[in-house]
Amino acid sequence: MSLRMIEEVSPDSPEYERVVELGNANSSTLGFLPYEAIKQAAADGRVLACVEDGLVKGYTLFGKRARTGDISLTHLCVDRNERGQGIARELVEGIVERNPHRAGIRLSCRKDYEAHTMWPHLRFQRLGEKPGRGRDRLPLATWWRPIAARTLFDEPEQDDVRMVVAIDTNVLLDVLERRDFPASLALTADWVTEAAELAVTPQSRSELSDQHTADDYVRSEQGDFRTLTPSREAWQMKLHALQGKHSTARLGDKDLRVIAQAAASEADYLISRDDDLLRYGSQIEQLTGVSLVRPDDFLLGLQAQGGEHSLQTRIIAASGMSVSPVSEMPSNAELSAFCHDHVGERPSSLRQRLSIATARGGRIEQLVTDSREPLALGAMYRQDDRVTITVLRSAAGQRSYTAVRQMAHHLRAIVAKGGPATVACTANTEIVECLMSSKCSTAPSAPGREVALLQPRFSSARRRCSRLQSP
Repeated sequence: MSLRMIEEVSPDSPEYERVVELGNANSSTLGFLPYEAIKQAAADGRVLACVEDGLVKGYTLFGKRARTGDISLTHLCVDRNERGQGIARELVEGIVERNPHRAGIRLSCRKDYEAHTMWPHLRFQRLGEKPGRGRDRLPLATWWRPIAARTLFDEPEQDDVRMVVAIDTNVLLDVLERRDFPASLALTADWVTEAAELAVTPQSRSELSDQHTADDYVRSEQGDFRTLTPSREAWQMKLHALQGKHSTARLGDKDLRVIAQAAASEADYLISRDDDLLRYGSQIEQLTGVSLVRPDDFLLGLQAQGGEHSLQTRIIAASGMSVSPVSEMPSNAELSAFCHDHVGERPSSLRQRLSIATARGGRIEQLVTDSREPLALGAMYRQDDRVTITVLRSAAGQRSYTAVRQMAHHLRAIVAKGGPATVACTANTEIVECLMSSKCSTAPSAPGREVALLQPRFSSARRRCSRLQSP
């Protein structure tokens, strides 16, 4: 007799690729989710699969909302040939059993989908409806399944506790015109909008009206996004602050108005693809308090917040230091503390090295003091059984060696958790010394280093030449 099990799926487990295949086969109803987000969810323990005789029959992917304590059900997918056997129920119960202290499970589902009639049988109750984002504007129903300290008839808090995220005119047009910018289009995915309310400034609304006066579809779709309503006095004050700073005054008046109105509306973020705006992101944040981010950086940060371990900071015992994941790309001002001044390195060059890791579904880690003083920065990504460390830096100071050594230990622990791997890095003195002290063996002389990791320690090395620059 075969045994059916609900198992956590990690990125390196044999079931992972089957989960991805099953998701791709049902993408028309599951919606868009970046591959990096699926991989991160699996690394966080937020992907469960129903496995029988080594075969994946279905899977679920979920997030954990820090502000409300809810579980956000992103995917629940059962192989079409396996439906009607209670697999969906087992997957939902698997989430409940692993999260007994969470308030409940929340999801959105289109009314015309086959699954719409299934949710009551899985003990979900319907909370209401909201307009869909497709051209046919079919409504989405919101469903709730209580877990901790609630009865089936209790309802969650109805207050909207989502973060407010403004999008600039170009990103808004990406969404409305379905342009070929996947990260912009992913901003309207259900798993995003459950945590973030997308909004536009009056300036962007005005610009869009001027450009699309005759486009009925664009006009109707604009209604999906709330228009921010800052007082004129408030956003004019922000505008004057931006215009009074030499670095930001050179930006266009329309761009400055978008920033000022977003900031005066107390938006948490302003999402943009405009390199000119993003170049002055740190100055804009200092002047207005609003954080400028690219669409892909925002998605990376939001997905990181969904996993419980990503919200936790590891405190290094009795050291006054803590290490935690970075959920958005550091600003140029923050990166300058880690640049190699002796070779004239610029923050933009270091940012490129960090981007190598994030573009491949990797992670950035930071080590700081109790007072948030930066000490060390690390970045890495994994592809199958190979891990590449693209950045391992310390800030200047008396604790620089200790800091980079702690970061090396931390990265080593992350790699070890993922299973045996070959770790590749470049011939940087700090890296080699720290890996050696972490029980890594390296070739004594080579342009690059490659060491093999066998849990729980590093062992046998082999020489290779690397084209990577010094990290």
